[in-house]
Amino acid sequence: MTQKQYKQSTLIKALSEDKISLKRVTETLRITDSHVYALKRKFIKLGINAFKNKKINTEPHNKISDELKNRIIEIYLNDFTDKFSDDLNSEYNANLTIFVEDLKEHYGINISVSFVRELLLSVGIYSPLANRSTKNESPKEKTR
Repeated sequence: MTQKQYKQSTLIKALSEDKISLKRVTETLRITDSHVYALKRKFIKLGINAFKNKKINTEPHNKISDELKNRIIEIYLNDFTDKFSDDLNSEYNANLTIFVEDLKEHYGINISVSFVRELLLSVGIYSPLANRSTKNESPKEKTR
């Protein structure tokens, strides 16, 4: 229970036992009278558990499993890089957007480009476009 929840519970408990006034609770918690009454009803019904967060230690419903993450990395390293490279020493000529489209089309995995990018970066794999060579020319001089 957080400090805020503990403070709420002690004040509402004191209010329900008539040890403290409604005005003082509303000023201390900075909430309206109707909200205080709602918290009081909740406290009477559920007790101290009314103030605990029920979503703590629950996984998000849209979390991507570790198995799927490992499969995506495996597909990228084994199938995708081999498919788009001419030989072992050449640069890849496809980017992550094409990889995500390939995942959706051939493997039935519908996932965002940004997630794939973050996933591959976490493993130390950079986008093929990050390895492109840059121009080594000096900036052009201005003529007057």
